[in-house]
Amino acid sequence: YSRLWDFEVFSKINEWLIPRGFSPALPTINTDTAQNNLMGNNKPALFRGDQTSFGFFFTDKSGGDDGLGGLRQGIMAWNSEVGARSFGFSKFYFQDMCANFLIWGATQQKRKRYVHRGDIRKAFREYVMMLQDAAEEVEEQYAKDIAVFAKAATTPFAASVDEAIEKLN
Repeated sequence: YSRLWDFEVFSKINEWLIPRGFSPALPTINTDTAQNNLMGNNKPALFRGDQTSFGFFFTDKSGGDDGLGGLRQGIMAWNSEVGARSFGFSKFYFQDMCANFLIWGATQQKRKRYVHRGDIRKAFREYVMMLQDAAEEVEEQYAKDIAVFAKAATTPFAASVDEAIEKLN
């Protein structure tokens, strides 16, 4: 059994993502003018429970309207020092988020989950490399991905209804 601490997981976000323009998710309701939530927390991208911590960070729309609904890059990280004793992260694109932070229209999702045993440090190194890549190549990667998404959006799934049914079956 090996343990990964919350401060390690989220300090890397502060080091790599925040300086490169990623923003912590803010709630859209139940906040005062200073963006404090009902508990007085003005950094609500970090949710802490009695067993798990969870963070959600995203980029502003790059390059204006992409013609695909304004996709943004998002990254979630979670860690459970107790309870499930797992650590994980997810990198994805999304269109909208509602007040309870549900993600709608997520595509290009990459998700990893590790249990706090074995070589959790190897998993942590993979997480840090993902953060570094996301931070250093955010605009370049966004442009490449949007080009792929745009091509996919204009590529017909099938030439006819019968062919579509056959592909789906």
